[in-house]
Amino acid sequence: MPVKTTSKRSLRRKLSPEMICEIVQRYESGEYTTDLSREYGISKSGLLKLLREEGVRMRKQPITPEDEQNAVNLYQGGMTINQVVEQIGYSYGTIRRVLYE
Repeated sequence: MPVKTTSKRSLRRKLSPEMICEIVQRYESGEYTTDLSREYGISKSGLLKLLREEGVRMRKQPITPEDEQNAVNLYQGGMTINQVVEQIGYSYGTIRRVLYE
C-alpha cells in the first residue's frame, strides 16, 4: 500500500493564508508546535515544514513527555524508528535516544 504524503500544495489548500499567518504569529509568540499541529489538524512535521517555508526561525524544542510515551508506544506497536519520526515529527536522533533510554 503506498504511503500518503502531504505535499506543500495540499497543506496550503487545507490552510487559508490567514490561518498560516496566525500559525506563524502564534509560533513566534512561543506556542509549541505540538499544540499548534493538533489544533490545526496537521502533522508536526508538516507544520515545521510550513514554518520553514514561511521563513520562520526555528527554536529548539525538546520532546514532551507525552510525545516520548507516544514514540515508545508506536515503536513497541511495530513501527520503525523512521515511521515514528514521520508520525511524531521529531528528529531521528531524538526518537532513537528516547527509545534507547
